[in-house]
Amino acid sequence: MPRPKLICKKITIFPVAHKGVTIHLPEDVIAECGSKIIAVSSCKGPPSLAFCKEAPANSCAQELHFGAVAHCETKPNNLPPILEIDEGIVVINDATAIVTTDDGPERNVTGTFLVTFDQVAHVNGTKYTNFNNAPKRVPGVATSARINVTRHQTLLSLPYLHKLNEENLQHLTKVETNLTIGPVLAAVVGVVGCAALIGVSWWMRRRQQKGNTVAIEQMLKSMSLTEDGQVLKEGVVNKS
Repeated sequence: MPRPKLICKKITIFPVAHKGVTIHLPEDVIAECGSKIIAVSSCKGPPSLAFCKEAPANSCAQELHFGAVAHCETKPNNLPPILEIDEGIVVINDATAIVTTDDGPERNVTGTFLVTFDQVAHVNGTKYTNFNNAPKRVPGVATSARINVTRHQTLLSLPYLHKLNEENLQHLTKVETNLTIGPVLAAVVGVVGCAALIGVSWWMRRRQQKGNTVAIEQMLKSMSLTEDGQVLKEGVVNKS
């Protein structure tokens, strides 16, 4: 049976998404031994009693928790938008969500959030239930606020490729919908335009015909007048 060198508190660091990027954590477990924070690896056993090996070098997770400048690599985000860490703990990863916790009001949030609740939470219509009277894990935020990005990985993981495929399919569906609506809208506009042109043409023709009728009536009236302005009558001869 292995003999522990130190009895410490095991801490797991979970990366979150920001603007499509997340921190790459090949080793996400550290040990808090009093005032000393140790990078560990190869942990075995249940979460409440795990045996870990001390890592030969500092890790990004260790520096994040310690509060110093963390030297970390980044990679394209492949995290799910809604991630349940444990009962009573849910993380929203760079997404928009409608959240209600316990008996609280409904909130609409966008970004990255840590959601904790005692009994029940609803996130985008999905129900999360906390059956633990005492939480197994206590959530917290990493102390370090400064990160030195040493390298950005461009190798795309399978989950990230699947996410890109879904986004592309949604974009193509939107484009197809716009292309379908476009000709219909153009046809409607064309029909309305033709009807308007026909109406204007008919109105101008009626107006022209009315003007011609008035001109003819005036001409006939002028032809029935003599030089002195008197009206000619049938069977009557005007003598000067």
